[in-house]
Amino acid sequence: MNTTTLTGRRDTRQPEQRRAARMAACASIVAAVCTTVLVGPAHAGRPMATEDAGTLPDGDCEVESFVGRARAPGEPRLSAASVQIGCGVGNRNQVALAISGSRLDGLSAQAVAVLGKTRLTAPVEQGTNYSLAWGVSAERQSGQTLKHEASYLTAVMSMDLSDDLIWHANLGWTHSKSESMSTTVWATGLEYATSPTLDLTAEIHGNDRENQPWLQVGARWTVVADKFLLDTSYGMQTGAVKARLFTVGLHYFF
Repeated sequence: MNTTTLTGRRDTRQPEQRRAARMAACASIVAAVCTTVLVGPAHAGRPMATEDAGTLPDGDCEVESFVGRARAPGEPRLSAASVQIGCGVGNRNQVALAISGSRLDGLSAQAVAVLGKTRLTAPVEQGTNYSLAWGVSAERQSGQTLKHEASYLTAVMSMDLSDDLIWHANLGWTHSKSESMSTTVWATGLEYATSPTLDLTAEIHGNDRENQPWLQVGARWTVVADKFLLDTSYGMQTGAVKARLFTVGLHYFF
């Protein structure tokens, strides 16, 4: 029986081949979820996918976790979850370890990532800050062993436009070992503090391999100042796929 793929073309492959193809077709959805795992302590973080230039102070640590669901019309729902712990290690550097997993139509995948960020400039209030973010990940799909899959490097800028509004912009490079392919990634977004306890975000992010960038909005609530945050986001992929992504997360500093 023929089926329709995420790109709208007719698919004559066998059921197992289609299931595997669905997992690959949803890679951009998984990436949209997992790019949110590295965050800074006081600038943009979750629920944004756009990276910020902030780094954790030396000795300060954070735990972040979120769950997400995504779906494209006519396709099974993809669910994903992630937990991360990160710490400031001095000299304007932070490192983190993240574990994530996803499930789609009976197939599952897990990933482990080591992430880092180096602030290139001294912190500037009401100015522009620059950082360099990096990461390496290992992944495992159903029935396979864990192996190195991806590496990335991203230039990050954060600019205070006013006391309440921050602009973030990213330009980076990623390399997939399994596909032997490098990709240019980009993202830009705004973060607006509506009150001391509520931030609203809006952003767009994509890459040079797909002409289908993601549009995303989010909110972040401060439950306990400098200690505990809750957040949520909703994203939509433009173009033919029309995928949707919803996440809920929390953030704890210690």
